[in-house]
Amino acid sequence: MSPRIRAILSKPHMAGVAQLPTISCITAAELEALEPFVEFCATHRVSAPTDIDMRAFLTLATPTKPSDESRTQSWLKDQLSQMVLLEQVLRKLEFSADLIGAANSVREEFRHQGAFRGHNHGARRRYTRSVSVAVENLPEAWQETLRKLRSDRTFALSILDRMEQRLGMFAWSADQVGHPVDLANPEAECAFYDDLIARSTAKAIRDGEDQNSAQPRWAYLRGAAEEIRRFATHHGMSPQDMERFDRNYRGFSLLEERQTPLKMFTALQAPTLPVTLANARIQLEDASAAANPSNRHQRRLKACALGITVACPPRARDVVDRMFWGNGVFYRADTNSYAFDYNQSKVGHELKIGFQPSFNIFFNALLLGDNDARYLPQIREQAIAQRRPIFMRYDGEPVAYGWFGRAWDEAIGSSSHLARTLLQTFLADLGEHGLAYGRNAIGHRGHRHLSKYRDEHAKKISASKASDAFSSRAENLSPDDISDLL
Repeated sequence: MSPRIRAILSKPHMAGVAQLPTISCITAAELEALEPFVEFCATHRVSAPTDIDMRAFLTLATPTKPSDESRTQSWLKDQLSQMVLLEQVLRKLEFSADLIGAANSVREEFRHQGAFRGHNHGARRRYTRSVSVAVENLPEAWQETLRKLRSDRTFALSILDRMEQRLGMFAWSADQVGHPVDLANPEAECAFYDDLIARSTAKAIRDGEDQNSAQPRWAYLRGAAEEIRRFATHHGMSPQDMERFDRNYRGFSLLEERQTPLKMFTALQAPTLPVTLANARIQLEDASAAANPSNRHQRRLKACALGITVACPPRARDVVDRMFWGNGVFYRADTNSYAFDYNQSKVGHELKIGFQPSFNIFFNALLLGDNDARYLPQIREQAIAQRRPIFMRYDGEPVAYGWFGRAWDEAIGSSSHLARTLLQTFLADLGEHGLAYGRNAIGHRGHRHLSKYRDEHAKKISASKASDAFSSRAENLSPDDISDLL
């Protein structure tokens, strides 16, 4: 018996293994594969391990999947080779057939998961640039300002992307009518807005509006004017030009206020958030019955995404960049609950939202996957230590940027932006406390931004509550008090 084998067998938890009659046939490599599993069973007081314990053992022994794709195969190979050695030593030591079978089935589970590649259907559409120019073809001075805005992180990435898109459209429109690509040229700016109005009106007609009364979506025009004004502010335009940009922005904003947003029509057809939450619970229960492991994971993932974010629908960028276990998403042991705590990418405000313990079912399901709940504390500690994204695909990769929006679209017919509107409608019944929660959940502090997420139902409820509050206070006012207010 080599010194290496003797050292392993001398450990307290290996005392029983050292007494087995066939121990002399075991190699050092096989014993090194067995020893962590025996220690795991001793630590968790498992006397008769099953596939449940074997799965938890391998889950807790697996490090984070490397981001470098070239290292993925070696990462997977190391884990599976250890499991092969574990199976060998279990057979040599004549452990039960059930335990050997459990090791084999769990190894196959992890092999399938590590080697899994979702089918990429490719681009669903053929995209061609038809009404804009690429960023690299914009005037060099514009490109320099855009690069500075990105390097200084002046705005959120989504705003910078949209700004570049609108500038590309501006350049295309100016070029089509023969004007210089210059923000200081009013004719070029008029051509830009004329094109936007024509395209938006044509889309409204295609969507079923009457050809004689169809209007563009003024929110689209206001957004374009806002991006032009933002860029111009940092590009050093003259006061006269800035006044023109402000005038256009104000004009489109007034037109937008008179037009019911499309999301409000969609909200009338969407299920309420309590219904969505109930559906998420049902979907989570149904997911466990799926036989295919990748399908089971995907259904569980979508159910949890809806169940968690129904109380605080985040932006897609935050889902990808800011929601990690122990960094953005936290477990509070004193209340046995979870919380969001991170700076929101778009609005720049800190989000602090604590969830009731009733939401634990979704957070815990994301952590456990197919593992048993008895191992939840250890798996949660591992996820926090690894700073793992809370939404991960079956193959161990983080979800894509567009995945979160698609999950909400399947549930309510639109993206998480509509979910934030539905949240404000639901909270309207709760009065000032509901509004305060809504402001925190959405991140916007100003009334103008907050009102964009509120439908007519929510506004009427707020007005009614304000009227009732004033009436109840007025009953206690004397005539002299009222005359002082006149």
